[in-house]
Amino acid sequence: MKTVIIGRFQPLHNGHMVLFDKALSFGDEVVVVLGSAKQARTPKNPFTAAEREVMIRAAYPGREIHFVHLRDYHDDDLWNNAVLLAVGDDARIVGMEKDDSSYYLRNFPEWERVSVTSCEDLSATEVRNLLFADHPTKWLLLETRLPGTVLDYLRAWSETAAFARIQAEFGYYAGYASQWGSGPHITADAVMINDGKVLLIRRGGIPGKGLLALPGGFLERGERLLDSAIREMREETGIEFTRTYLDRFLVGQSVRDFPGRSLRGRVISHVFVFHLDTREPPPLKAGDDASEALWIPIASLPALEDCFFEDHFLILSGAVTGLLISRH
Repeated sequence: MKTVIIGRFQPLHNGHMVLFDKALSFGDEVVVVLGSAKQARTPKNPFTAAEREVMIRAAYPGREIHFVHLRDYHDDDLWNNAVLLAVGDDARIVGMEKDDSSYYLRNFPEWERVSVTSCEDLSATEVRNLLFADHPTKWLLLETRLPGTVLDYLRAWSETAAFARIQAEFGYYAGYASQWGSGPHITADAVMINDGKVLLIRRGGIPGKGLLALPGGFLERGERLLDSAIREMREETGIEFTRTYLDRFLVGQSVRDFPGRSLRGRVISHVFVFHLDTREPPPLKAGDDASEALWIPIASLPALEDCFFEDHFLILSGAVTGLLISRH
């Protein structure tokens, strides 16, 4: 029987060690499902799945642990099916019932459930807050919360460009609510498809500097949602399509309202999908929040999944049939 641990482990801390110690005590195959994989770094998910795997293996040298890297789907049924496809039916799950975020432990009634309790009152959020804050004694404080191997990893990682970028975003998000409120905020995004390509921008500033995104932005006062999506598309890509012209190409729309989809607070996005039929894609000129505007072949998108801002790859997967070619 397989023994399963599910978590983000962003990063692994002393409280998590109770889970791993218990799972390894059964002597069976241990499978670690690493959530929030295949996405760009954020202050909430600063480490790639591969980096988290390295940290866990370093904390348990020589132990046989298998890893599954699982994306977020923002859909429980899709996520549950992906876990079962990766692990199978014959398994036990070891978990810690902490709060509402632990509900996933009850999503697999076919599995034996083993609950553990940690004497360490720790959270990965607390660890990340210490890591990214300019706290004068942060390394001393982290030393009491992390395995030594993880502490060494974080010290080295804090000297990288990736750390500097995420630390800047951490500061941005920390002040966001005081400036703009916690929402709900309303945005509109445009999915423009033409001749097997999709129109994307590269974000010019934080948050998500350098990441790929759909043209879109916040709804302005007195503006209708479709007009907002078209305005943002024009401002960010330089394409001067009018509402009247685009109406004939509108093939669908949807709402993205997963509560945790953005670190800016509650952001609800209305997505409009257009299938153009122009032989030659119109020329592009990036502007506003975009540093670049580009047409990208749909066939190349799966390889770019971890280069997208927030959940924009998932938005595309809902608009482009067959884009999510794998379930884990």
